[in-house]
Amino acid sequence: MCTEKGLTLASTLLSHVNFIKLPYMLLDSKDHCNFCLAISKTIVYNEMESIRKSALNIYQTYLCSFETRGFYLLVNNLMTILNHTGLIGYTITLYKNHIAEEFSEKMNKTCLFIVKDQKFIQLLKKFCHLHKNEESDLIELCDQIIATLNLLRYLALRDKNNVTGSWEYLKSLENTYFKYLRKGIDLSRAHYELKVKEVQEECGSGDKPKISVTVAGQDLLRMPKEEKLKVLYSSLTAFDMMDSLLSRMFIAPGLVAAASLNFVPELGWSKEALSAGAQSLGYPGIIHGMFSRGGAHLVHYFQTSSNVKLLETLKQLQAEQENKPIPPGQFAEKAIEARLKMTIPYISKWPQAIAIMSLPPNVPNALATLLTMVDDICYYAGDRSVDFNWYMRRIGIAAVYKATELYMIQDNSQEYEKTWIFLNKRLIEAVQLHDIISKSDIKSQSTKDTAQAVFVTARNILGLNWNSHTNPNKEARDFKVNDHIQA
Repeated sequence: MCTEKGLTLASTLLSHVNFIKLPYMLLDSKDHCNFCLAISKTIVYNEMESIRKSALNIYQTYLCSFETRGFYLLVNNLMTILNHTGLIGYTITLYKNHIAEEFSEKMNKTCLFIVKDQKFIQLLKKFCHLHKNEESDLIELCDQIIATLNLLRYLALRDKNNVTGSWEYLKSLENTYFKYLRKGIDLSRAHYELKVKEVQEECGSGDKPKISVTVAGQDLLRMPKEEKLKVLYSSLTAFDMMDSLLSRMFIAPGLVAAASLNFVPELGWSKEALSAGAQSLGYPGIIHGMFSRGGAHLVHYFQTSSNVKLLETLKQLQAEQENKPIPPGQFAEKAIEARLKMTIPYISKWPQAIAIMSLPPNVPNALATLLTMVDDICYYAGDRSVDFNWYMRRIGIAAVYKATELYMIQDNSQEYEKTWIFLNKRLIEAVQLHDIISKSDIKSQSTKDTAQAVFVTARNILGLNWNSHTNPNKEARDFKVNDHIQA
């Protein structure tokens, strides 16, 4: 009864400061220390779930009631008095959210004073602590570890300018935290897998299994077989979660996608291929979860990386032109053939790729890679036009490419000879059509405006960062590979 009245009083008092931030000087009073101790004990030890939940809500409101310095001081001191890893993990998550709010406020001077350099690193050291190194009980520390890894990953992704001054510390964590955690996960997983095997092999003759394992305060010896397995599998899942988060601290999505292409002929453009690619690099298979679009991400990676490879071919063809000029039509034919040949290793699964990229959420990426490719081909073929021809040539090459692509997936001829014949004929027809339009009244202002509108609208909707040569009024060309391809 006293506990409930105390929580009601605390809730009422906090409601009166809901719209202001309390100054950190108030924390000089010991009353705040006593309150933190009392509320944390209520959260962890009270027998009534409703009271525990109420206390947790008050705990969050209390922390968030202080301005940046006060929030930091509270969390910093709470790390020394809290002994329940679940509550510690929750506190770390609250602090991560607080940092996110500060970043969204463009890191004003107040928060710069607190969440940077040595003060911030001292707090991170308290978060990144395994008291027995690899021998620590990772199940007991699970909540704290997961919350810490989430915070570290957030910093690695969000703090691109090292505003917090934590870059050097993050690098040092490999030797002070990550290597022990990685080894602890491997040891713990092996131990629990052995226990699962022992439980599964228990005989039904009444003999007591030779097991001595306590998980989350529960003695496996006193539990039914099904409950034992449930607890053990739950622990293995926790290890997988920690392993996945730990892997994401270092993993480059481009490396996983590149490795996954080796499994596409067998598994298709799927999460299974991504999982197999991750495992081939030594990462856990569940890392495929970082690719939210699944197979679409893999197809898009292949298309963008193939466009980058095509650039090398285009540069070689351009260099050959210095000694022996290549007609623009032949140049385009060689470029399209080179690009289509990149799909041959995956031709059996290419219809699936086309279907995936035809889905509405994936159409922008599909169009972006196609338009980038045809623009590169036209530029290196020598197109410097700034009139109606600029649009017509790109539309023509895009149409020829897609038609040949569809023909290719049905071609059973040796080395796709019929496909290349088909490509040659379509390009000849495209050139003839272009000549007819250019020399006739069809080339009206409305036709020009329509073609231009198609490209400009597509470019704006897709949000493409076009290179300088995609503007028909500029001839300078300085290609920059996308960051995710460089990865």
